[in-house]
Amino acid sequence: MTKARPLADLDAGAATSTQSQRLLTARSDELLALATAVRDPSNVEALHNLRIAGKRLRYALAGFAPCLGAELPATLRQLEDLQDRLGAIRDLDVSSGLLRDELRLAIRRLRATRKRLDAHQGATEALADDAVALARALRQGEAIGLVELVGQFAQRRRTLFVEFLLFWDELLAGGFVAQTCRLVESDECVRHIRPGRAHKSPYIRPS
Repeated sequence: MTKARPLADLDAGAATSTQSQRLLTARSDELLALATAVRDPSNVEALHNLRIAGKRLRYALAGFAPCLGAELPATLRQLEDLQDRLGAIRDLDVSSGLLRDELRLAIRRLRATRKRLDAHQGATEALADDAVALARALRQGEAIGLVELVGQFAQRRRTLFVEFLLFWDELLAGGFVAQTCRLVESDECVRHIRPGRAHKSPYIRPS
């Protein structure tokens, strides 16, 4: 996961509008820097990093809520939608990895069952029993179900990625990243947030 870019030389006495502009620009740049990489469906980490960058930008915007304009709720909803879409893809990526681990173990158990056939001398009744057990495991065992689930997860992810890419392209075409930096209204910042004064944003929720 990519770490947030630190902001050096922040002046605690500077106008909040100036500080918010710097922070929002930095977080927007982090989001935009991934615009090309996330077009590759196999770039799992880039997609995950975009989700994290979107969360950071959403929290930064929500933190300055008192000094942002009327477009803020719509922008936060877009970011939350982006997070949800990428979160669903991430869940499938992680889950499919767990399924593949389980499949590896299931196949190992199948190999152990197959090797039991080598221990027999001649076409004995015991050989027949082990052969039937192996055939049953191949037809109905957990490996078959796991393989099917891995395929289903991959197909679902393919669909979600196409939907995400359409949504992402719409955001960029609509000037979404530049819009986040235009939300700052200096007069509102000065009036609502002053150095040393804490406030709680109504827009920050666990995600």
